[in-house]
Amino acid sequence: MMLNFGTPILFLAIICGKDLAFSADIHNYFDPHSQRQVRSSNNAASKFRQFFQTSDDYSLATGFANTAFQRLSRLEYNIMNAGNRIENSTPIHKQMLFSRSDDKALNISKDAYVKYKASLYILNKKNDLSALSFFKTIYKKPKDLSRKAEGCSDNKYRTYDGFCNNYKYPYWGTTYTSYSRLLTPNYTDEMWEPERLIKVSTIGLEIAKHVDSFPIKYSLGLAGWTNLVSYDMAHTVSYRMLHTGADIMCCTSENSKLMPRYRHPLCMPLIDQDQNCFNYVRSMLSVPNDKELGVAQQMNAVTHYLDGSTIYGATTEIAKTLRLKSKGHLRILADECKNGEPCLMAGDIRPNMDPISAVLHIILMREHNRVASSLSEINPHWDDETLFQEARRIVIAELQHITYNEWLPILIGQFQPFEDYSVDTEPHVYNSFANAAMQFVTSLFGDELRLYNEERTSASKIPMRYSFLEPKFLQDDLLMDSLIRTLPTQNCQTNDLQFSEAMTKYLFSENNETGYNAISLIIQRGKDHGLPSYVKFRKLFDLPNKDFNALADDIPTQERQQLQNIYSDVNMVDLFIGGLAESPRRGALLGRTFAKIINLQMRRTRKGDNFFYDNPSQIYPFTSEQLKEIRKSSLARLLCDNGRNITNMQSNAFLVFDLDKNKLVNCKNETDIKSINLKHWKEK
Repeated sequence: MMLNFGTPILFLAIICGKDLAFSADIHNYFDPHSQRQVRSSNNAASKFRQFFQTSDDYSLATGFANTAFQRLSRLEYNIMNAGNRIENSTPIHKQMLFSRSDDKALNISKDAYVKYKASLYILNKKNDLSALSFFKTIYKKPKDLSRKAEGCSDNKYRTYDGFCNNYKYPYWGTTYTSYSRLLTPNYTDEMWEPERLIKVSTIGLEIAKHVDSFPIKYSLGLAGWTNLVSYDMAHTVSYRMLHTGADIMCCTSENSKLMPRYRHPLCMPLIDQDQNCFNYVRSMLSVPNDKELGVAQQMNAVTHYLDGSTIYGATTEIAKTLRLKSKGHLRILADECKNGEPCLMAGDIRPNMDPISAVLHIILMREHNRVASSLSEINPHWDDETLFQEARRIVIAELQHITYNEWLPILIGQFQPFEDYSVDTEPHVYNSFANAAMQFVTSLFGDELRLYNEERTSASKIPMRYSFLEPKFLQDDLLMDSLIRTLPTQNCQTNDLQFSEAMTKYLFSENNETGYNAISLIIQRGKDHGLPSYVKFRKLFDLPNKDFNALADDIPTQERQQLQNIYSDVNMVDLFIGGLAESPRRGALLGRTFAKIINLQMRRTRKGDNFFYDNPSQIYPFTSEQLKEIRKSSLARLLCDNGRNITNMQSNAFLVFDLDKNKLVNCKNETDIKSINLKHWKEK
């Protein structure tokens, strides 16, 4: 008998990766090789008999899956028929675009979702989380994560999705795989049910009462580069309807709560103090690398490497749409640009969301085209593909060098030398890095962007609240140059618990309508992902954590009192809030907890990347002369070379210019702002 569900079904460690049907005869979906393992292992066979002693267990399993998916299918079609639609250019629409998934991600997340249901069934039946580990050897991965690793060792260039970066473990770090964890997730059912002890909007509201903070010596270039690194290494995407693929609405178009019968089970809406409802759909799950059933793990929809995926795309299909197919160049802007819609050609939509991210993204795309044009002059016999891949390789190397040598020391201060590449180092991004620590950038943005001329005087400004997903800023060369100067000239705000209204009241909004509260959104995502509390991370790093007074070495008195008023119990403080409340380490922007998380991640990212620009053990390393040139890379040089009329720049563009220590110099001054000489790429 065949039971049709319209989606691949996994139950008790079984996936049908091709058919849109689930068989009651679940033997058909065991990996035959794994079945042999079960039969050849007395211990495994004993466990199997212990957990499933009668055919009734199979019937119960298939019955459970049948009922669950039929109900979900009916519910989704009922929701669709209710006619609740997302209106373009609204805050809900823009937030949905920011976290929207593609169809490949959806297909993988379907399997992961049902794997979770299987795990939950087993846990409830056996009341033993360790029972799930038995299914490690018999779970079959989805088709999209099951390619054969043939010819991995011959690659000179990275694949777009990270496949074969590691010859021994070719799927490590690839697109659509799951985040990693520093700590066991905090779910009330040990599986995927988030805690709901404190109303998230209450925390966001209390923090939002505080005014914008004082500017610091770091430039908006630092905030922009932080977003760039975040976008390149991680993309958390939200579920769509599993049966129809439609976007999930958790609120009405008037920002009211939906009736329960029209609310999707994957909804976790944000409700503010005025009972306004803001869409939040739970993050997609993926299948863990070890193929083991168990706790839900969220999907990273880009590669886990720092590899330019935000520029070039994280899949071959996306990469093809970004190329001009001429002279190795990239397309930069879409043919038509409309307000409220993506305009910038990018690996995903997020660089379109605000002018700072968009401008920095355009700088890197122009850099690619500039490098490709120069390589074409040096090697006129190179075809489009060679020019593109060589330029891509150089730009990724520049991205990595600037990140590790200019950006990272500002964030965390001094750090130990990095270790060499290791084939046994898993490069996966920590959930706490992507969805908490790197979100510190939210506090760096003020309420306006100032536009500067070549003398670095400001004649006009753009309110941040009017700039979300507004492509008109990208189409005017004069305005673009002004925004390029904004990056190294305008100060960041202090990294603390004081946020601008652009972040707490008008995020994703248009005109003066109320938008999202970024604080609430980040905390809600942390609850969704089961991120452990701030105190648990302090325990991990052997930092004092007993009570609020124990935090005195890291958090000033006023901020500790603020946290105590909001949370009452120190064990309830969210990681994002606690990390931001900390005073900066000496010589660093961040406090100890976030600095340690980011340090661990960036060390792992480098050590686990076979194609990292200065790894000498890769099959086709850069020559010593080429490495010497790449190490001249700087944000200042990128800005100088890729504006239309940028003539002056300070040598460190992550710091605002200073007449004594970081003064403006002419962009032609290659003593202070070194330039890469591409002659060392001439093919002999």
